[in-house]
Amino acid sequence: MITKNMLSGVIESMNPPFDSHDVIRKAIHKFQKEYVAQLYAAIDHDFPFQYVHSAFGRDIAEICEKHGYVGTEADTPDLFGQSSTCTRWAKPA
Repeated sequence: MITKNMLSGVIESMNPPFDSHDVIRKAIHKFQKEYVAQLYAAIDHDFPFQYVHSAFGRDIAEICEKHGYVGTEADTPDLFGQSSTCTRWAKPA
């Protein structure tokens, strides 16, 4: 399972601005075994990727807000290359 602590480390390594999809891509690349286990645990959901990635999005928002990032809505490609709404994170000017 990819934990909030793991996501926090990924976020700290990124240069703003970035969006939640960027964080997810980097996290699942870095923590592949944990990601596969997390997806498998969601196998009974109709859309396990969406279920897991939505949970990531909530955790990313919590972490970014604690670090003083400001979020705005953005449409960016998801893991499957489909345009999807997520949050773009930046430090206030």
